[in-house]
Formats: sequence, structure tokens, C-alpha cells
Amino acid sequence: MVFYKPFSFKFPCLVEDIGVVIPTLIYPSEGAEKVFDRLAKGCIEGHLTGLWTLHDDLIAPDTGYILAMPWEDSDDRMVDLWLYSEVETYGSGPLMNQKTFRNHERDTKSRVACGNAVVLLGVEEEHRVATGDLQKYLFGERPVLPERLRIDQEFYKNYGR
Repeated sequence: MVFYKPFSFKFPCLVEDIGVVIPTLIYPSEGAEKVFDRLAKGCIEGHLTGLWTLHDDLIAPDTGYILAMPWEDSDDRMVDLWLYSEVETYGSGPLMNQKTFRNHERDTKSRVACGNAVVLLGVEEEHRVATGDLQKYLFGERPVLPERLRIDQEFYKNYGR
């Protein structure tokens, strides 16, 4: 995977019938443009909202934030979700749960992650620790990925220009 510039999304959802906002960091991968429209701002966010609507058990009550990696496989919309919990309380960093979706269904046949995704997760974790403030980490600047892992373009084309 090689990634477009990341962006964030504040997802309003119900967790155990309580309204919450779950910060979501989105790293679209190269190829995602085959199944997510780059000219339709909010296309990925709408797909994620659909996932959360269809899978009401997706988000555990202690989820602090989510990192989403949208991608494409055989013309299917794929999304790897990394759900982080015990963000500020677990001694060796947040606990992570990973779920992959093909279109709107759980995909348990795909592998958990590729090597480039693991590097991205490590860079993000280093950035979280270095930032020292969870809100600043979630809503501030994203870390710079190694050159081999990044596309220096916004995912959505010409939006707002």
C-alpha cells in the first residue's frame, strides 16, 4: 500500500445507545480511487458511516479513535479499520483491534495487514507518543510517512478550489 495524504473525520455514532463522536484518521491507499470517487468529497466518509450503521457492534464502548485504510480489491471497496482503546491508560500504548470489510460485509479471509500498513501504524504511534496530547494528536498535523509509502496528493480532487 502507498497512501494519499491522510485526513480526519469526526464520526457521530451510538455506542450502547449513547451518542458519541469517534475521531477517525483516514489514509486512502493508492487504488482506492477505482472504487471511491475522488470528485465526490465525503465518499469515503459516507461509506464508513454505512459500515457503522450496518454493524452496530463495530465500535466497542471504550474505543478512543479509529484509523481507517480504504483500498480496492477486484473492484470491491475494502476498508481496514484499526480501533484503538485504553488509549491513555494502558501502560505500553493503546490496545488495537483490527477489522476488514469488503464492501459492507466483514471480510475474515483477507490477511490482517501488509508490511506498508504496519509501517504506517508504527509512524502514527510514534507521532502519538511524541505529540504528548491526544486531542492535538488526533486533530493536528499528521506525521510524514517515508517517501516510498506516500502519494503527495489529497485524495479528493479540486475540492474547494
